[in-house]
Amino acid sequence: MAEYVATHRRVHIVLMLSCALDLAILDVDGRPAGVSAQIHNTLDDPSRNQTEIDVGDDVRAAGATVEIFDDPGIWHLFTDQSFPVEYDETAAGPLWYRVPPPAL
Repeated sequence: MAEYVATHRRVHIVLMLSCALDLAILDVDGRPAGVSAQIHNTLDDPSRNQTEIDVGDDVRAAGATVEIFDDPGIWHLFTDQSFPVEYDETAAGPLWYRVPPPAL
């Protein structure tokens, strides 16, 4: 729901884990201007949808930068330690190092 927050509050970056939403679902017209994004996926996630990854074009069109990270792995919820079936420490570990520190 990071995208929901980004369309309703001022943020500097959106961190999208495992997918990106079609903003039509949120009933908004486009990506917030100047809000950068990171999209993190595993390469063999059965839920992976290239259209969701292609939101990078929308982020750039809104005047921001986007970083897309495709890590080896097979799970959708690879960052969720509370879901041990899909948690993948090998894929999740590097992700947390890539996330920029919060702007204060």
